[in-house]
Amino acid sequence: MVAQSTFTICNPAPLGLFAFALTTALLQMYHSRITGGDKQSILGTKNLVWGFGMFYGGFAQFCVGMWEAIRNNLFGFVAFSSYGAFWMGIAIDYFFHESLGSEKYPFDKEMAQAMYSIWGIFTFALWTLTFNLNYTLCTLFFELMILFFVLAAGVKDEGVDKIGGYIGLVTAATAFYLGYIEMLNDIVGKGKEIIPLGHVNPQAAGHGGFYVGGNTQTPAQVMAQLHALQIMEEKFSESNENLKLEPKLRIVRKRYKKALKSIISMQSMDGDGRASLESIDGETPKGLPNPAEALVGGVQKSIGSALSFVGGRGASNAPDNQVTPVVSEI
Repeated sequence: MVAQSTFTICNPAPLGLFAFALTTALLQMYHSRITGGDKQSILGTKNLVWGFGMFYGGFAQFCVGMWEAIRNNLFGFVAFSSYGAFWMGIAIDYFFHESLGSEKYPFDKEMAQAMYSIWGIFTFALWTLTFNLNYTLCTLFFELMILFFVLAAGVKDEGVDKIGGYIGLVTAATAFYLGYIEMLNDIVGKGKEIIPLGHVNPQAAGHGGFYVGGNTQTPAQVMAQLHALQIMEEKFSESNENLKLEPKLRIVRKRYKKALKSIISMQSMDGDGRASLESIDGETPKGLPNPAEALVGGVQKSIGSALSFVGGRGASNAPDNQVTPVVSEI
């Protein structure tokens, strides 16, 4: 079972979006030649960009990806971690290239084109996953995908490279806009969308523009499964033919309780949640948290699943609508 940690963190997406936007905008000053096309201006722009690319666009954005994993945001975890690592990688490459010189640390133009193209394909894959999210995010990844492919073509063509620079500035502006709206809705709107992001699925509003939950089990779900296991024990106690399974079920319940305690911080739970946790060893909890209470409606399915797990003969008496086992290695 994969369990989600429940300590509270703020929405990290705005930091990742701002890190991506501002660092991308700085790099596009070089590609678009806005700061000058002479050799000295280009070198000065590059030298300024790579420091920010390493720490702000790279390390900070990568950290955002890790925090998104804790937040159970699958899409944000993959996107921020990947592009943060991209920025750190390209910053290190250019740092050594400029420090050691092209003879000791050469760049191959064909390989550079391949690199940009591969990242364009990766961005295309992420873009297809934004179709069911919101139009702002979909626009951002579409622009970024086009940017990578244009930069790949611009490796050998300065005119195309300049066009890529301007596309990159538009991409950076979109990311900055999304990051600002995320903060505005969280701070001013207190979680409600003051400025809508154009959610394809209206039910996704309120989770932020960058949020896509992963397939993990929340503490509320684990609590509901504990509740189901307790009911299951009571049913077995009423049936002499299944009494031999009771020790196995107690082991399963203990493993659940151990997992639950490891993912729930007692300081972060409200009174009802704490009372429910403390009552696991005693009577069946009466006041489950609302999410768990909703899941208790599927108790029969959980019973059938746990029966499959313990592998006893009593599993044949389980309901027909069994689902995949709710317990696996903890």
